[in-house]
Amino acid sequence: MKYPPHPLNREQVVALIAAAAGTRCPLRDAAALTMLYRTGMRCAECCNLDMDDLREYGNGMMVVRVSHPKGWRRGAMPREIGLDPQATAIIARWLKQRGTTAGPVFITGGKHRLRPSHLRRLIPRLAHRAGIRRRCHPHALRHTFARELYDEGVGHIEIMLALGHSSMTTTQKYLRSIGATEVIKATTSRGAW
Repeated sequence: MKYPPHPLNREQVVALIAAAAGTRCPLRDAAALTMLYRTGMRCAECCNLDMDDLREYGNGMMVVRVSHPKGWRRGAMPREIGLDPQATAIIARWLKQRGTTAGPVFITGGKHRLRPSHLRRLIPRLAHRAGIRRRCHPHALRHTFARELYDEGVGHIEIMLALGHSSMTTTQKYLRSIGATEVIKATTSRGAW
């Protein structure tokens, strides 16, 4: 059964990330959630990140390269996404604990690559712990990323590139499905009758 997309609000995201403090590996889990939220990556793209996909950008920011996007074997192009200083600081705390050796960014205690299934199980548990009383999953953070970009006035082309969509039609359908607010704003701002 396919559920309709429903982005989280900023307070819910903050509560979700804060709930990672109670996990076995709180710095890693908070960093992975932050990466999903602030880059709009798919869960598998996040887990496939390697250390050489991260680089400093200056002024406390970071650039993340998605080297293995969905469909990359069929020709999907890699993309780069910038991270703001607040997100970079959260990820830097994890990297300090993890160490700078080559390999996956997000690793288990046994130094293996974190699997998407870990995040798919973790996020609903953290949502429950954070008091979020709705269905919550990794892709909800992608929806939230896209919705926030749209609400901030970022253009459709930039959103398409950030999400890694290969066509504008896909991005437009995506934005429409997550309830981009232009129609709501236009219809509620009309004068009284």
